[in-house]
Amino acid sequence: MIDTVTGKEFLSSELLMWLWFKTDRGGARFFIDQSPVEVTFDDAMVLEASLAETEQSKLKGGAPSQSPEAYMALQFGKRVSRAKLMLVKGDREWVFTFTAQSFTKSGVKLPALTTREEESRLSERMMLIEELDATWAAIYKQFLEIRLTPGWEKVRQEMQAWIAEPTAGQEP
Repeated sequence: MIDTVTGKEFLSSELLMWLWFKTDRGGARFFIDQSPVEVTFDDAMVLEASLAETEQSKLKGGAPSQSPEAYMALQFGKRVSRAKLMLVKGDREWVFTFTAQSFTKSGVKLPALTTREEESRLSERMMLIEELDATWAAIYKQFLEIRLTPGWEKVRQEMQAWIAEPTAGQEP
């Protein structure tokens, strides 16, 4: 998949922005292989100005995607370049950091293993990594199915209105 993304890095950042928008508007929920999947932002994110990578807002702890600082960074034109995400599928939960520019996951925390034998544990870990990769690819595919259609203009306008909201990031 990384070859598909090369030269189109902006789409990865737009993916994170779209997920943040969906999360803020009621949840980033998907159905993949008839299983519900939910993506939430965890406790770290980095926002960058698109023309000056040295202008970064690094937010950690709590729920940075809900902080006034994060929304202010959006309003000043910064976009998400890296975020720690939680992906929940059924009773399994993965936590990882996604870097938009390279379309990579790092610091992956896998769901709890169910087997005890060492050889089986390795096999289960590999299966869980493969499941995360397949699920993330399916989410990206769903994003592209929206992003690459004329319907994206409406979503983009909704996202711009969300960013411009004067109460964004404030407790109700």
